[in-house]
Amino acid sequence: MLTSFPPGGLAVVIGATGSIGAALMAALKLDGTFAQVIGMSRSSIPALDLLDEASIAVAALNVASLGMDLRLVIDATGELHSQGFMPEKSWQKIDPEHMARSFAINAIGPALLMKHFLPLLSATGPSVLATLSAKVGSIGDNRLGGWYSYRASKAALNQLVRTAAIELQRRQAHALCVALHPGTVHSDLSAPFAKTGLSVVTPQAGVHVYVCGPKGFMDAVLSIARGLGWPEPQLHCEYFAGETAHPVDADSFEVQLASSGRVVRVPSDQTVVQALAACGIELQTSCEQGVCGTCLTRVLEGVPDHKDLYLTPEEQAANDQFLPCCSRAKSARLVLDL
Repeated sequence: MLTSFPPGGLAVVIGATGSIGAALMAALKLDGTFAQVIGMSRSSIPALDLLDEASIAVAALNVASLGMDLRLVIDATGELHSQGFMPEKSWQKIDPEHMARSFAINAIGPALLMKHFLPLLSATGPSVLATLSAKVGSIGDNRLGGWYSYRASKAALNQLVRTAAIELQRRQAHALCVALHPGTVHSDLSAPFAKTGLSVVTPQAGVHVYVCGPKGFMDAVLSIARGLGWPEPQLHCEYFAGETAHPVDADSFEVQLASSGRVVRVPSDQTVVQALAACGIELQTSCEQGVCGTCLTRVLEGVPDHKDLYLTPEEQAANDQFLPCCSRAKSARLVLDL
């Protein structure tokens, strides 16, 4: 059972007729934690259409009229392609109508769900509003490009969730607003890409937790997920601010550029990025806190001392890459793929 929730109360799945929504509906009913699980969609009664705020308001009023503690709301909606539109492989394919629809369904619609359903969450005990985002909405993780409208709309959704989560915490200390990354599941959304080598799995097996927001909020979500038995590889988080160690009083070390053999000493009061910049070698950076991954660099030799919040524990343990904006070295020298 979902032991983080008290028994009883109400769970609502929005987008309940889709592949993921239907799987979540079945799982929640089978779990038995909630006294009632209801599904909403464009074909439900009342109908809920993300492109029609009035229908969202009516659906929320219908939920409120049940008089039950609303413990869980899951938004399982989303759109990658439709009506002749496919994800853009180049900026030349950007279409304003497609982009506007993508934002309307993937960002504005969920924002309106937050507007009308967050105030309904139970004021006593834990309650959660979760919306399906996507890892491709991560700016720091975007290494392939393409899919302009979908990536941008999911990035906007992540920011909306984070902002709503901050406001919600001020109002209800036990309530959470989170974004989930479900992975690539077998559904109508992924079907056009299954023949291109994309590995898809069933919704139940492919569910991942992807959370972004303030550190305390994310720690709480991840703690609950681990307590429910979620495997670590299925938990993902993206920090928006780092608590990186200041390099003062740290040991100095050397970095060697593999392309030229040049060796640069990194003093105790400088980061690798700063030491290289002082020698006229500029690295592309953004947050400079070990959060975004912009400066991710391969390590060919040596052992890095990881200080970042970007790499997973498994990636850090491999010691074949590091974030030079904050991380240092355990060995006397690092040979970098620069």
